[in-house]
Formats: sequence, structure tokens, C-alpha cells
Amino acid sequence: MTEEAYMTKCGLSFCYKCIHQSLEDNNRCPKCNYVVDNIDHLYPNFLVNELILKQKQRFEEKSLAFSMHLSIFFPKPLGPQE
Repeated sequence: MTEEAYMTKCGLSFCYKCIHQSLEDNNRCPKCNYVVDNIDHLYPNFLVNELILKQKQRFEEKSLAFSMHLSIFFPKPLGPQE
């Protein structure tokens, strides 16, 4: 899952690590070929970052609920019996 979304001047969003690496090799948007003169011309995409955060929270909540569900049907052993 994307960690931190950034937007180019052409309006496309990418993972920061991915777009940064791409721009080191070529100063163009990897999708539309728009010239990106400088790495400083990348901007955080606050909307996408908010959606990513909410999705991660939902995933964690579902994982916790699933773990609790499993523990009901498959309880952990209590340890060595004497």
C-alpha cells in the first residue's frame, strides 16, 4: 500500500518513493510524460493520504476483529499441565 502520496504539476499522484526515484532517472512524469523540472515541484496529496490512513485503520480494525474471532474458536493452550 502506498505510504505517502505526492502529486506532480500535471495532477497525477504517486507514492513519494516511486516518483522520486523515477524523477532521478528522468525529469518527466512516468504516466503522461509532462516535464517535472525539480523534485520541489511535487506536492503532498492530502486527500489521497487521508484515504490511505483511513484504509490502514480499517484494515487494523478488521485484523483485530478477526483475531478476536479466531481466539473464540481456537483458544490458546494454557501451558504445561501438571
